[in-house]
Amino acid sequence: LVAALREAVLVDAHSGLILDRWTVLHTARVREVHDAMGDPIVPGALAREEGDPPTGDDEVDGAYDYAGDAYGYFDRAFDRDGIDGDGMTMVLTAHLGGDLCPNAFWTGTQVVICTGVVTDDVTGHELTHGITQFTAGLIYQNQSGHLNESFSDIFGELIDLYNGNASTAGAPGGTTWPTHPTG
Repeated sequence: LVAALREAVLVDAHSGLILDRWTVLHTARVREVHDAMGDPIVPGALAREEGDPPTGDDEVDGAYDYAGDAYGYFDRAFDRDGIDGDGMTMVLTAHLGGDLCPNAFWTGTQVVICTGVVTDDVTGHELTHGITQFTAGLIYQNQSGHLNESFSDIFGELIDLYNGNASTAGAPGGTTWPTHPTG
């Protein structure tokens, strides 16, 4: 199986040397992080969108960065452009309060994370529920629900390893993964 490849190439007409090349396939990492400010209502106030500078709120900035890690992982590993494969905006709410906390969940359209629960593997886990929704469409019940959870557990941990924030002791090996301006 060969992945789709479309490139523009600039070739020197005299020597035949390739001077430049770039992809003409576009991806669209777009993130929106909302702040529920301890209320049980989502999405909450928009706190940070794609390209915005850090807010200084560890949970809002963490959700933003970790959604970027999840996007980067699925893009690099599977050439997947977002949750739906077509650049769907990744919407996350941090600082949820109420009876559902402490927890995190996928609503069918966004990730919701209670205060104190924003981590790379939890964020990746919940975003993977969205990918499962748009690919396998598993019913969240009985065995298919267990498979849905296990896929999210596995990919949440792979995203944790991808961004170099693994909990295993020792120096990381292999490829150096991306870092974030906010931590």
